[in-house]
Amino acid sequence: PRVGSDPGLCFCVNARPENRRRVEYPGRPLQNFRMDSPAQQALSELLAPLLQGLSVPQQAFAQAPATPGELGLIVRAGRVWAPAGLEALSPARIRAALTPAAAAWLRDLQVLAAVDSTNARMLEAAGRRSIEGAAWFAELQTAGRGRRGRRWIAPFGRSLAVSLGFALSGPPKEAGPLSLVAGLALADLLDRLGIPQVALKWPNDLLIGTAKAGGILLESRPKQGGLECVLGVGLNLGGAREIQAAIGQEAADLQPFSAIPGRNALAAGLISSLVRFVEEFRRAGFGGMRQAYDQIHICRGRRCRVQCGNEVCEGIALGIGEGGELRLLGPGGERRFSGGEVSLRIGAGLGDPS
Repeated sequence: PRVGSDPGLCFCVNARPENRRRVEYPGRPLQNFRMDSPAQQALSELLAPLLQGLSVPQQAFAQAPATPGELGLIVRAGRVWAPAGLEALSPARIRAALTPAAAAWLRDLQVLAAVDSTNARMLEAAGRRSIEGAAWFAELQTAGRGRRGRRWIAPFGRSLAVSLGFALSGPPKEAGPLSLVAGLALADLLDRLGIPQVALKWPNDLLIGTAKAGGILLESRPKQGGLECVLGVGLNLGGAREIQAAIGQEAADLQPFSAIPGRNALAAGLISSLVRFVEEFRRAGFGGMRQAYDQIHICRGRRCRVQCGNEVCEGIALGIGEGGELRLLGPGGERRFSGGEVSLRIGAGLGDPS
């Protein structure tokens, strides 16, 4: 990459001279947007089709065809632009803002310009080596993964999309509450920043009021004596409209809140908070965190509808079990549901319990 005389960064999107074109990122905040060669190549592979046909074919990463707008990019006069005012992620700036505990934990920090799914790539890596201490961010994620196989795009520079690797010992069932632990870590981070009405919705949604501001996806691979766990986290920083269209539910952005720092400071805070909570979980288990989760669980004490496969159950959410299960009181008594099996919605028109 090279910085031109104008405020934006320019680099070639195709290595072949006969097809060389310039891609410009305008705006003073992006003057220092620098990428290593693999990252530049990944973004180049994605942007070249944009310049040619104004859409990205399915072969460019694992994704459905997408328009520049859906990717958070602008095509103008044969060039691809990112919206002005975006703060590029910088490994050096993220490291500098970590807590000492998080800095000691972090072994592998990467910022990918464009990728299909950080979770998918880290899960692949977990089959070859330990991923403990890994944190991989993506500026643009074209096939973000959610529960029940959902896919969506994290627009360029308008989210924090990251996967973190943790190694857990013990049987797989002991990792069940880990996504809830991550939710508590994110809620604590936003609360410390002074964001109002922060809540959680079991099993993996971070809310502001009733709108989704972020999500968590826990995936794992067995290893001898334990699991290699990948915690995927996404926070909305300006891409709520696209994400809302993709997931079919109300979404919120953190960007309008003046308390939200720049993306690098927020990324460091996210890693630091997750490391602190996961270390406590590894030390003492989930038992001491259950009450904290129930206190900000938007569904607790309310009548809910739970879908488990083809079965739909209604009842009052009593709280969270010791293994991270949702406790639901229905006509037949209490039932417990695990995060991998159900979809939860607060029942429209069902009202609160009397």
